[in-house]
Amino acid sequence: MALQRQVRLRAEGVYYALVVVAVLSGAIARQLNLLMLVGSLLAGPWLFAAIYGRLALRLLRIERKLPPALRAGERLAVEISVTNERRWLRVWGVEVEDTVRRELPDGDRTRVMTSVFFPMLLPGQNRQVTYTGSLPRRGRYIFGPLRITTRFPMGLFRHSYVLRERESLVVHPRVGRLARNWAKIARETPVGGQRIERRGLLQTDFYGMRDFRAEARWWYGSSNSAAAKIWPC
Repeated sequence: MALQRQVRLRAEGVYYALVVVAVLSGAIARQLNLLMLVGSLLAGPWLFAAIYGRLALRLLRIERKLPPALRAGERLAVEISVTNERRWLRVWGVEVEDTVRRELPDGDRTRVMTSVFFPMLLPGQNRQVTYTGSLPRRGRYIFGPLRITTRFPMGLFRHSYVLRERESLVVHPRVGRLARNWAKIARETPVGGQRIERRGLLQTDFYGMRDFRAEARWWYGSSNSAAAKIWPC
């Protein structure tokens, strides 16, 4: 399983860091111990958010379950499973993002993003969340990569792991319904309107096939014979 770790400082984290720096700078400039203590207390959550997110995502196992078969226009249900493999530590605020792409003949791809959210994962707990949708066109769809993200606590940092593994799903054409007047429609179409000539010998022949009939050939004797004889062949 290929993993790629990403850490992003969000706008809230930048503003929070500016406040902490301003408080500490004022405390140092005026030599105020009480203001220095306040600045140190403010810096604690910022440092905790920078470290916690990285550790929280390390022992999480993610799985995706696709439907075995699907037709265009049918309801798509994809199950995302997350397991917390820790024994003592809970994990809060986990979001899993998935990408769905449709491969086109010219090489272009149409991409759609979707996500599911897990409020809390207990130690050793496995939880499943299913996202649904519809794929209106047939073809080959690629699912992935999966991105697991947390902004807990306070949303100052955005820690994420990217799973590079991808899965594919072939969407078959949708099933139509045969109209009651299908024979009339077939006759009115250019292909269905063509007359089929039967090559049978009699009108009772069905598409050139008939029941077996024994045939007899006439054989005449010599001119001196009194009567003709029939010899079946």
